[in-house]
Amino acid sequence: MLRRYEKEILLSGLLYFHRISDNRMAGTPLKNLRMFGELCGKNSFHSVILVTTMWDEVDEETGNLREAELKSRYWRSMLDRQSTTCRFLQTRESALHLIEPLIDEANAKSSLLLQQELVDMRTKLPATSAGQKLYSEMEDLVKRRQEVLGRIRIAMKQTNENQTSLPLLKQEYQRLKTQLDTTVNEMQKLKLPIGKRLSQMTRKWFSLFR
Repeated sequence: MLRRYEKEILLSGLLYFHRISDNRMAGTPLKNLRMFGELCGKNSFHSVILVTTMWDEVDEETGNLREAELKSRYWRSMLDRQSTTCRFLQTRESALHLIEPLIDEANAKSSLLLQQELVDMRTKLPATSAGQKLYSEMEDLVKRRQEVLGRIRIAMKQTNENQTSLPLLKQEYQRLKTQLDTTVNEMQKLKLPIGKRLSQMTRKWFSLFR
């Protein structure tokens, strides 16, 4: 936890995993649940996803009954504070469905903060044609990057048969990265202000696809 704050990495959400194959909630599982609730804090439950696993080890009726008990008894207080539940079925599609809300929320926050940073950068730019031109180019590249990233996320949710556009989108994403890197380097040479979020994005944004 301390390392997370030292590196200024903010969590978008928390996942709590519970084996649906467990036939009772007592001892260590119950203790872990209580500790988890205390660590979350009263204002963070809306970012918690309560995940049930091991569905292949129980029949459907038993699993449904245990899930219903968790929701009505042990998880009730967290659900009342806007926590959500999800089943993990040990498939790629299930994993993507599980983390999709967290990714969407993180991307929405990141986009908003990036737009705010761009506005701040414009106010600090000197009134020179070179600086204004580079800024306009950068703003356009960032916008196109956001659009392509959104299309990539949609393509990744589709089945393998329908992901034919994904390689082309990744190529376009890489081209935009190269162009933005060049623009940022030119701005640095002119000693123009560059926001911290934009600087971090140019260093890390393509690691997702490697």
